[in-house]
Amino acid sequence: MATALYPASTTQLPTDFTASSSNYRLMVGATLLSIVLFLAIYIALLVGAGYLLYWVATMPFGGHGTWPFLLHLGAVVAAAMLLVFLLKFVFKSNQTDHNNHLRLVPEAHPQLLAFIEQLCADTGAPRPKHIYLSSEVNAAVFYERPLLSLIWPVRKNLLIGAGLVNALTLSEFKATLAHEFGHFAQSSMRLGSYVYSANLLLHDIVYGRDKWDEMLDRWRRLDIRVSAVAWGLTALVWLVRKVLELAYQGVNLVHARLSREMEFQADRVAVRVAGSAALVNTLYQVNRAQAAYQLALAQLGTALEHSLVTDDVFYHQTLRLQDDQTVPATFRASTTSTTPTEFLFKADEVTLKADMYASHPADYLREQHAYATFVSAPADDRSPWLLFTQPDDVRRLVTAKLYQNSAVNGSTPPVAASEVEAFLSAETSGMTYHTDYAEVYDHRLIADVPLSKAQELATELPSGLPLLAQRTSLYGPDLQERMAAFKTRQQDLEKLALFTSKQTRDTTFTVAGTSYPAQQADIITQQLVQQNHAHTLWVEEFDERSAALHWHLLEALPTLRAEWQARYELQLHLRNGFITTRNSLRDLHVQIQEIIKLGELTAKQRKLYITQFGQLEESVSLVLKASQITTLLPLSHLEAFATIGSYVLQDMPLPTTVVLDDTWLNTFANLLDTTMERYRRLYFKNLGVVLRLQEQAAAEYATLYATAPEALTA
Repeated sequence: MATALYPASTTQLPTDFTASSSNYRLMVGATLLSIVLFLAIYIALLVGAGYLLYWVATMPFGGHGTWPFLLHLGAVVAAAMLLVFLLKFVFKSNQTDHNNHLRLVPEAHPQLLAFIEQLCADTGAPRPKHIYLSSEVNAAVFYERPLLSLIWPVRKNLLIGAGLVNALTLSEFKATLAHEFGHFAQSSMRLGSYVYSANLLLHDIVYGRDKWDEMLDRWRRLDIRVSAVAWGLTALVWLVRKVLELAYQGVNLVHARLSREMEFQADRVAVRVAGSAALVNTLYQVNRAQAAYQLALAQLGTALEHSLVTDDVFYHQTLRLQDDQTVPATFRASTTSTTPTEFLFKADEVTLKADMYASHPADYLREQHAYATFVSAPADDRSPWLLFTQPDDVRRLVTAKLYQNSAVNGSTPPVAASEVEAFLSAETSGMTYHTDYAEVYDHRLIADVPLSKAQELATELPSGLPLLAQRTSLYGPDLQERMAAFKTRQQDLEKLALFTSKQTRDTTFTVAGTSYPAQQADIITQQLVQQNHAHTLWVEEFDERSAALHWHLLEALPTLRAEWQARYELQLHLRNGFITTRNSLRDLHVQIQEIIKLGELTAKQRKLYITQFGQLEESVSLVLKASQITTLLPLSHLEAFATIGSYVLQDMPLPTTVVLDDTWLNTFANLLDTTMERYRRLYFKNLGVVLRLQEQAAAEYATLYATAPEALTA
């Protein structure tokens, strides 16, 4: 069935344009070999475990009495547990979870159905069994039951992310689905299913911990005469896990290379039916759409705290895309000319060793590949939402799916997206600071400068025009240059961290226009860290000068000074609360990772960690108890909260006495994470008020100087 919404395709292409490359065929063979080797190892372990069980069960045991009998029985149980350990993945569900997906009825969306059928015809791909819609910025091909697909021909399903539909043009949507249908047509998709299933098995055996492990743990805690076999089984399981871990890494390393070739191959299918530019523009727009979607979700999380549920998450994603003004001129610039002289993507500055495990090639490589043979195609800039019958209803249904796992889950009715956006606009405007500040307040906490220190420094400052000139200088070119240099150093340090941690294969790096051998990464890192330390000291001095300057400036404005002083003291309190919860959460995660690495804790270790967690609980409780009696000055959308504690805690109780188990640790971590984020929100909202008061004070001071200079003391 033809559709007027299907963008035109190019027909003048070589017949072998989408023929598989030699690299692709080579990696198919290598992946097949790796799967065969894995199966051989796994079957050998199974046979060995089965024979061990048979041998132990039929072996006559010498001696009489209770303990020899228990020892033999323990050996049989241990051998049986080893066999169950290797087979337990079979009894676990591997069906794809669709709770967050909306299954489309194709007949209800005839334009979409016609679009997909035409695209299947153009790409030579079979029609998908089912079409699912999610809220995400993604599109994918998947099997309903991955394990069943290994032994029985199973039709693949298509997942379409509404976050993609919302951000792409029809031409780009066509390129996206053509890429996925390129996977539909790949015989190597079956290999991917084998690898996926192998990963399910291996990951569960190697990294999973479940009732089986709990049973073994309880056995080890019994009398040594009973638990001796359990300790032997523990050592044997450790060895099996190490062997399978190597197999896991090997299979994934080989398949990652095949996956990258499969992506290139699917890209060629997309280029053939949609054109080179459509694919490249899609790659670029997907990155923007993902960032906009994540930002929208974060903001909607804040709205959710105020019982505001949007009826259309994609309305907010569109606005966040419009907020992004960093789009290059070459984006969506041309679809019919030859290869562009300037690419949308830049080559990665650092080549990571981890890239060899990446399943997708870098975007800059995919762009170069798409333009290797330029394929021209007319652009269709209409929205893919036109393919859906009653798209507004579809958007609302998908949005409702997004909220079903949240705290509200249908208990709070959604409201118009425009109403929620009005709330979000008011929220973000209060935390958006003037560009004169050069982001000096955006990503850090101000120094802890008590008012007594500010008052002392203020005595050395002039009045009148010289004071206003100092304020202008404070936020002048020097600040802009220092913050720009700091941002560059941070980027350089992130790059150098890859060299110092041996994560890159590169032999040289460039900092400030100078190339260095990789061996000097530590030296250059130390130099940049020292420069950052000097910058931190300068910023602390900057905060002192700012506090002193505004305290002195406000002497002539007593009413405004009282308001500023109350806000400033609140700011320092919020600073302390945020630092305490942030550092406690960080320390908690570090200690939990230590416990995971240790595995079994001795009584002494348990006592040590209980003490450490108790210290964290005590420091957090002190701050939260103080917050319950500290007045929260009015802030937009938070007027109902009288104290800091009434907002940051709300319905959460204070932390309880330490119990070293998952329940206590999860509850404490959730408390820290939630209160930290609420402290963060209070901090930056109140900081916005402080900065606006300072701006107001500077303006009123200038007016006062112009109209009544005698009111200002020298």
